[in-house]
Amino acid sequence: MADSANASVPIVRWLPDETFFSICCRQHRFMCRGTKASTTAWLFGEGSSSVQHDFPSKLNSLPQKAKEVWGSPLNIITEHTILPLFFPFQSKEKIRDVLDTVSKNSLGTLKYRLGLVTGRFGAEHPLKACLECLKEDRIKHGVAYWHLSHQYPGVTLCPKHGTLIRICSANRQWSDSAHWVLPAEDLIASVAEQPVCPTVVQILKRLGHSVIELATLGISVQFRPEDVMGAYNEAIRHLSVNTEACFDAEADLASFASQLQPYLPLASLPTTPQKAETFIQSLIRTPRVNSHPLKHLIMITYIFGEFAPFLGALNRFQSACDQETYSPDHEKQAVGDKPAHRFKGQEIRDRVFKKLKPKKLKPELREQILGCLRKGVEKNSIAERYGVSISTINRILRADPHMMAAWITQRRDLSLHDHRADWVSAIGMNPDVSPKVLRLMLPKVYQWLYRNDNDWLMAQTKRMPSGRVGNNQKIDWGARDRQLCESIELIIQRGKTPATNLPVRADHIFALVPTLHRCLEKRNRYPEARKLLESVTQSTKT
Repeated sequence: MADSANASVPIVRWLPDETFFSICCRQHRFMCRGTKASTTAWLFGEGSSSVQHDFPSKLNSLPQKAKEVWGSPLNIITEHTILPLFFPFQSKEKIRDVLDTVSKNSLGTLKYRLGLVTGRFGAEHPLKACLECLKEDRIKHGVAYWHLSHQYPGVTLCPKHGTLIRICSANRQWSDSAHWVLPAEDLIASVAEQPVCPTVVQILKRLGHSVIELATLGISVQFRPEDVMGAYNEAIRHLSVNTEACFDAEADLASFASQLQPYLPLASLPTTPQKAETFIQSLIRTPRVNSHPLKHLIMITYIFGEFAPFLGALNRFQSACDQETYSPDHEKQAVGDKPAHRFKGQEIRDRVFKKLKPKKLKPELREQILGCLRKGVEKNSIAERYGVSISTINRILRADPHMMAAWITQRRDLSLHDHRADWVSAIGMNPDVSPKVLRLMLPKVYQWLYRNDNDWLMAQTKRMPSGRVGNNQKIDWGARDRQLCESIELIIQRGKTPATNLPVRADHIFALVPTLHRCLEKRNRYPEARKLLESVTQSTKT
């Protein structure tokens, strides 16, 4: 709709800590529009029908009057959406691409490009609310709305009240189509009771504060992967040195993560030392793909406790690297390495006092050189032994093509023997390492064998440990089915109270078991979980 037609529509204003989706919902209610489609078309133009509550799109299409009140698309993105949480660990090019996509186009594959689909924490960000905040908002502002600080993944406790944040059953993948909906008690799914252990409460609080602090940095900071990796490695080394007893990072992290796993969306955290080792290794090596920021925040909370010490360590590490790279001594040395201007007279004197090579080879000397060439001796060794130049040796080889071929063959055989011996010796000294680790130990040897003796090298590497953890394991679908049933039964037991003993609704189970929807998409898997869910549905109807 044209801006002239929208000019007469009043625009609601921001409330404290409000999301962009929330203000659109209040605008929808204020205009008393009958359908979701009419409000969506008014906001983003004709032809727009989809509603996204986590990542907005087509912000450039907002009415001009709305832009004047709500701010520019960049202001909306950075101050009223959860997108800034994902910016610090992304490159500037990726951030520009995200801003361009959200401002002009539909989302498309944006979540995949940010690494959320493959990040094991899920790409769905359900709406969340605190019951205490709902009551206060109605008293102060006359309406309950969606708070931005509640929507960040990883924020489990309300930053203001310290109570568990509840998940909304609306606008989910398994529910009906998305709507412009504001929070209400009947849309909030029941959750587990407050954590009893004070240690868990403190960990969840620190994690939530770290999430909000990272999102506050937003677009202003981009962490370099090498600096983050260096800060992690340095912190782990300090932990191992400062710990009196034997420090096992993998077992310690698995114990730490087990306390957080019951709370969404942390169900995929490692709970065994083997999985914890894979988790740590993926963060202390050069990343191949973008990692979910929650993965970094779990590591930061585990190692540093809070976000501020991590920033301090990162700044110290980055400053040390920059000082080493751009030190004045390095610049002076680089300038001093440049060859000084040489006068022609100095060059002549150098030529006069330089040790001269013989102009002609005597027959005895020539035969000795040819004998060394037949054995495959290096040219430099021959030149030093007999006092001739490399050019002289090259002229001898060019004069006899058969000698040239014999010398090349002999040199290759000797080099082949030496490189194979180095590789086999390294395998004998490190029998448990993978080919990748051994390649990093002997890069030149691996490079030569890869180019000149690839078949032998591949045969050797096939007999070595792969170094992969869990990538080739067979999936135990029965165990997964039993684990899913246990999660459903746990939710059923928590949802029943002694006073009412009412059955739990199926939509509450879907809300509190985020992996249930994706698991049931596999039609030929999880038969026991399907039976259990069907029995719950039947009991609810009766």
